[in-house]
Amino acid sequence: KSSNPLLYLQVILLKFINDRNKNISHEINESNNKNISQEIIENDNKNISQEINESNNKNISREIIENNNKNISREIIENNNKNISQEKIADDVHIANTQDVESLYVNNVVDIRINNTLCDASKLELNSDKQKFTKLNDFVFDDKIGYLACALLDGNIRASSKDYIIISYEYESIVKDNLKNMDSFSKILADNVGINKKIAIITDEKWNEIKKEYIVRLKKGPQYIFMKEDDALPSKLDKNKKKVNNHGILEAFGDIVEEE
Repeated sequence: KSSNPLLYLQVILLKFINDRNKNISHEINESNNKNISQEIIENDNKNISQEINESNNKNISREIIENNNKNISREIIENNNKNISQEKIADDVHIANTQDVESLYVNNVVDIRINNTLCDASKLELNSDKQKFTKLNDFVFDDKIGYLACALLDGNIRASSKDYIIISYEYESIVKDNLKNMDSFSKILADNVGINKKIAIITDEKWNEIKKEYIVRLKKGPQYIFMKEDDALPSKLDKNKKKVNNHGILEAFGDIVEEE
């Protein structure tokens, strides 16, 4: 200690001031460190949040794009399938309608030829055609027409007139196949055995029905009416009919058409 009181007091004051400054500096440092740490944490949190948001946005965007693409692809596929289905349906309907019209036309032609055969059915024509029919046996091995000759020989001549002839077969499936060859059959008969007539092809079952109806109509009417084959389309079936008198047709049904 100094013997000088004033000097001693000055030393004490200086020490106090020095200690005070240290405390202030420490407090300032602590405060600064806190602020700096807080700023770092806040900045880090901001960066993390931003990265999370960006990542989420990317994922969300990706999901949106993928979902949109899926929806677009699904719509394209569905639309294509609908278009294909509609086109297929349209094609099927067109084919079915075409086949129906063709089938109806052929059936109408056959019905007209049956009708016209029975308008003027003749036993003389029937017997003559049956005799000529046997000549087809000479052509069964012909390379060009043999299969058609055999198909004709498998049938039975049921009725015949001057211009028409009815041939029947046992099975419907055979009739359907042979209906496609009616014109070829007519040409073979005309060129090779001297039967120049239009052919009607039916099943044995249908012939039995026609035969019964024919007997009734011979006795009681109505008379058969000649029809043109040009009228075979449905819209023309009831037009341009020419009435034919059945007077003079033999009373006995078997004298005109083939008996069982």
